[in-house]
Amino acid sequence: MGENTDGEVSRAAEGFLRNHTGSKPFFLALGFLQPHDICYWIMRHTHDIGRLPIPELAGELPPLPPNFNFDEREPDQMIRKRGGAMAHKSAAEWSELHWRYYLWSYYRHVEMVDAEVGRVLAALEDSAFARDTLVIFNADHGEGMASHRMVTKGYLYDEAARVPLVICWPGELPEGKMDTTTLVSGMDFAPTVCDYAGVAAMPKARGLSLRPLLEGRGAPERAYVAAEAAGHGQLIRTARYKYICYPDDPVCQLFDVQADPWETKNLAGEAAYAAALGEMKKYHAEWDKGLEKMPGAPVSNSDEGVAPAGGAAAGRGKAARRAARAAKDAPLRRAAGKSPAAK
Repeated sequence: MGENTDGEVSRAAEGFLRNHTGSKPFFLALGFLQPHDICYWIMRHTHDIGRLPIPELAGELPPLPPNFNFDEREPDQMIRKRGGAMAHKSAAEWSELHWRYYLWSYYRHVEMVDAEVGRVLAALEDSAFARDTLVIFNADHGEGMASHRMVTKGYLYDEAARVPLVICWPGELPEGKMDTTTLVSGMDFAPTVCDYAGVAAMPKARGLSLRPLLEGRGAPERAYVAAEAAGHGQLIRTARYKYICYPDDPVCQLFDVQADPWETKNLAGEAAYAAALGEMKKYHAEWDKGLEKMPGAPVSNSDEGVAPAGGAAAGRGKAARRAARAAKDAPLRRAAGKSPAAK
């Protein structure tokens, strides 16, 4: 648990930075668990609290996110996730008060890791390496945080799939800059580190070095970035759209992330967005084709036979069976307590 071990990690790093006397370059990688321990909080609060255990917190609870109510036209994998995994199944019965208490608790977990990161940065600032060390802060996944009435991880909405990336080098990189438009991938991490270390990136690296972007010499040239999640779900993200699909699933999702950054309305079934959907499917097929898959890996659903949201499966086999199962699982959608899609 991060509550017990993150302090050990930060103190070990602090000891290294304060005592290291070598002249050779070093690479120091630290892994903190928090705020991952929120999953244990969820396990211990499966049933609705009814009322706050500490009444004084009433004025401190964060509001629910704008996408607490959302478009219920989701892939079968997401529907089953809501009705299957213990954490998600329990959350479906929470009151709004319980959801807000969960958000408040999550921020307390964030504060724990914030203190440990602060310890490491203070040690670096006091060391001889303060001005010649590139610092990179990143995470492997996000947290539902009540968006789309979800908790934990393992799916492709932004709250779970989009993570922070903070890079700092005092005196060498511009300070106080925030870029929210450039398409960046977690696969860019290793090529960027290799670039700054003066070595070639791995032979089959799919990412790009972010060094030119960080130094103000131009953004990476790419039309899209891609990601995957449990259940073999994949997403394609361009500057304007985000496409989510699962193998052999009759329902896919398309969001206009510029007009709808909270992903509240699935546009995949709307005629006005047919061209955009087609382009995203083309990018997905291109990405999927380039993957070196292990034997037995599922095929892409970019092929014919998989319909957009609200459509019928035109193919046979698994796609058709998925469509039938989606219809059978309709009560699961209602049981989740979701409101109609935002207009």
